Amino acid sequence: MTNMLERDGQPFAKGEARFLDQIPGSPEPNSKIFVRFRLGDQTREYTALLDTGATYSVLRTDVAERAGIPPGDHETVRMSTRLGTFEGRLVRWTMTLAADRGEELRTEAMFLLLDRWPGGNILGYSGFLEWIRFALDPPANRFYFGSLEGES
Repeated sequence: MTNMLERDGQPFAKGEARFLDQIPGSPEPNSKIFVRFRLGDQTREYTALLDTGATYSVLRTDVAERAGIPPGDHETVRMSTRLGTFEGRLVRWTMTLAADRGEELRTEAMFLLLDRWPGGNILGYSGFLEWIRFALDPPANRFYFGSLEGES
């Protein structure tokens, strides 16, 4: 196993991936952090904005449908964003952070499936980032990640 980073001699991150500053075709002029992920047992990769200020992780409706995430009767949540106020359902689903080096991280995440969400996929703090270890190296565009237990 490859230790990407260590803290007090213990593994901190096992996976490393390049993040994108911008997504081609995006109207957003400012740099952000976009990472790659997969849902369930899918091999198709998606891109999401990594946002430590986002309360929830949000999936575009088409992505949730492709992954087979059932709309079902889940807890309804209302979320106010810069794009407006939206209502949706919380669902827990398996996801994998893609790695360029080291080990991918397969874990559970809580996603908010918003009706008529006009934005992109978001990986937020509650129900995802709070459940993993992560670090960023902005000059190198590197995203490091691992499980909280230190062993992936």
